[in-house]
Order: sequence, then structure tokens, then C-alpha cells
Amino acid sequence: MKWVPDRSRRFESRPHYAPGELDAECEQIVESVLMKRHGSVMYPIGTEDLLFMLEREASVDLYADLDSATGEVWGETEFLPGDKPYVRILRRLAENDSYSNPLRTTITHEFGHVHYHGFMFAASQSSGNLFGLGEHATKTCKREHMERPKVSDWMEWQANYCSGALLIPQSAARRVVTDFLRANDIAAAKHGPASPAGLRLTSSVAKTFSVSEAAARVRLSQLGYLNEGSENQKILLT
Repeated sequence: MKWVPDRSRRFESRPHYAPGELDAECEQIVESVLMKRHGSVMYPIGTEDLLFMLEREASVDLYADLDSATGEVWGETEFLPGDKPYVRILRRLAENDSYSNPLRTTITHEFGHVHYHGFMFAASQSSGNLFGLGEHATKTCKREHMERPKVSDWMEWQANYCSGALLIPQSAARRVVTDFLRANDIAAAKHGPASPAGLRLTSSVAKTFSVSEAAARVRLSQLGYLNEGSENQKILLT
């Protein structure tokens, strides 16, 4: 991690994490939770395990009313002076089984804000210089930001990357991809997301880790197993 100027002007400077740093730490976090609760590491990680992970670092309201006139809000994290952050998650996600994937994504997304951004809010609050702009210390996360994060919003990008890295850890993803290619007698290649192999691989990862196919596709692209610009490029699976 290194410090860079914060062009969003929330803070004077902000942390920049390389993807590999987030991958490694998120995998360690998930494995420690699974070992603590179950004595072994198996995927998909359960939703209750994800809540346990979040509740270690934040107070959580799983049945919050988060109506917004400017877009559907799935989650919200409030950073409180001298206390744990307070995470609110849209009631509908917990009450409706058809929203199980968005619920898991929202839990891990808000964990990303709590774990990676909470210390910055705490420092700003203690100095009386929150944001330097007088903004309230609440991070509101809308559905469209989670599904199509803006690269220019570093906080949302980091939280989204963290979400994928927690739900589909790098080492586990690599094993699933390797097994898939071998089982289907497919050469080690980087496939286009719309190619037959790319579609089947995405579906396999989505089922293995209990995420949406959209989330699986994004994660496979992040890890270099899918390539938007080419149908077949060689990659190494060692």
C-alpha cells in the first residue's frame, strides 16, 4: 500500500492498494473466519460466515429501510466517532431468497468500506477535519455503483474489488479454473467472456462460489482468466 493524493477531495491523501495486496489479505481474512467457525476452508463461504466477518468490525442492521429518490440503495456504512461503524443493509435483500446474491455482495462490499476505509474516517473525526468539506461520515452504496463501479471513485472501486476477493478468493478461483480446463480438455488459454468456454467457465465459478454470473465474470476478468479483447490468449495455470 502507498499513499497518493486524494483527487476526490474527501481526504488530503488516500491509500492505494495493488490488486494483489487486496487479493492476499482478503483471502487470509476469509480463511481465518472459516477456520475459526468450521475448522476447515471450504467454498462457497456461507452467508452467516460473511455476517460474522462483518459483525467483528461493525454493528449491523440487516433489515434497514434505505429508500432513496436518486437510486436503489443496497447498503450504507456510517462511521461513528469512538465506536464501531454502523452498517445498514436493505431489508429486502435479507427477507427475499431471490436476493441472496446481492445480499452476499452487499455484506462484502460494506466490509470493504469498514475494513479498508474506517481508519481514515476515525483519523479525520479525531482531528475534527472530516473530509475537510463538512460532509457527513456516511458512505451510501447504491445498486448501480456495486454493479457498475466507477473507476474514478476509489472508495467504491476498492470496496467492490474487496467484495469479489472475499467471495472468490484468488487461490480457490485458480483451483476451480484449473479443474474446469482439465475436466473439459481445454487448452490453458484466456477466453473471451462470450465464447462457449468463457460462458461455461463463468457459470461453473458462479455455482462454486454462490455468486451471480455477472460477479463471476468480473472476478475472472480481474484475475486474468477472461479477456474482453480476445477470444484466445495463452495463460499459465501453474
